[in-house]
Amino acid sequence: MAEHASLVGLALAVFAASAIGTHALVPWLTAIHLIDRPNDRSSHVVPTPRGGGLAPVLVLLLAGIGLGVNQPGLRLEVLLALAGALAVMSLVDDRRGVDPRIRFLGQSVAVGLALAFAIAAWPPIGDGRIPAWLLWSGLALAWLWFTNVFNFMDGIDGISGIQLITLGAGIAAVLIVHHAPPGAQAVLSEALIGAGLMLGASGAGFLTANWHPARVFLGDVGSIPLGFLSGAALLGLASAGFAAAALILPAYYLVDATTTLVLRLFRGEPVTQPHRSHAYQIAVRSGLGHADVGKRIVLLNLGLVLLAVLSPMAPVLTTCLAFLAASLLCLFFRRLRPADRMLPETGT
Repeated sequence: MAEHASLVGLALAVFAASAIGTHALVPWLTAIHLIDRPNDRSSHVVPTPRGGGLAPVLVLLLAGIGLGVNQPGLRLEVLLALAGALAVMSLVDDRRGVDPRIRFLGQSVAVGLALAFAIAAWPPIGDGRIPAWLLWSGLALAWLWFTNVFNFMDGIDGISGIQLITLGAGIAAVLIVHHAPPGAQAVLSEALIGAGLMLGASGAGFLTANWHPARVFLGDVGSIPLGFLSGAALLGLASAGFAAAALILPAYYLVDATTTLVLRLFRGEPVTQPHRSHAYQIAVRSGLGHADVGKRIVLLNLGLVLLAVLSPMAPVLTTCLAFLAASLLCLFFRRLRPADRMLPETGT
């Protein structure tokens, strides 16, 4: 308990540093003209600085060094170094643009190295019945997809902060309530409790500047490395023996992003181009507003955290309920009638 209390203290420091750093970045981002200007694909009408995710990313990397030093066998330094490299590439992308093929190659290399040098040092995922080549290929594709999903879903005020809080708090809650068996899983679980608290705290700090009306946007420099680190934490949760919880916590992001991709493919739309056809974006365009959409996602995510905590007792049932609830919220958003005009409010 004393160790967890120290982690809470570290999380509070991460929250404060993330909040102060994000607010401090706003004038600098404005001065260097790193601004998102509204267009017909935007969900905002006021030019707003982007790149504020640099603050929570740097704070997380610095805080994560302590976890890596305390648990050298987990190879956390590999994940932190790769996340830092993705942040540098993404900052260049925010400033000047990077060829999408280069971005995808960089992300693929980061995921491959992380699987080879970090995740491979953790307890094995699964029961061994899936061939190793198939398991690791699936993990690589899932991690790549989630890294990009986190970027795709960063489209309105507050949504990324909400998701970071959900993932971080959910991971910590599952591992605090359910003790992993002694051994490597227990070591990983203790590290993940700290990682989850810091992940959620960094998101909460960023949210102080990104809740509607947003003063700053995350930018690729924030969304890509944060998606990468969140994916690593979810893989860690599965490695610690809670695979169902690792699927449940990001259920809304997975359902909205995946169904949007499928629908756009079905309609023959170019999937690599920016758009406003995610379910949450349709809800904002309908006039529901950034804050009201965010509050509905918060309510869903509270339920997802509860289902994740209950998942060890009924993994299949809780997973099905989680994806059903996420699907119903997406369906509710999609059934709203878009106004097909820029709304008179700021937003991502």
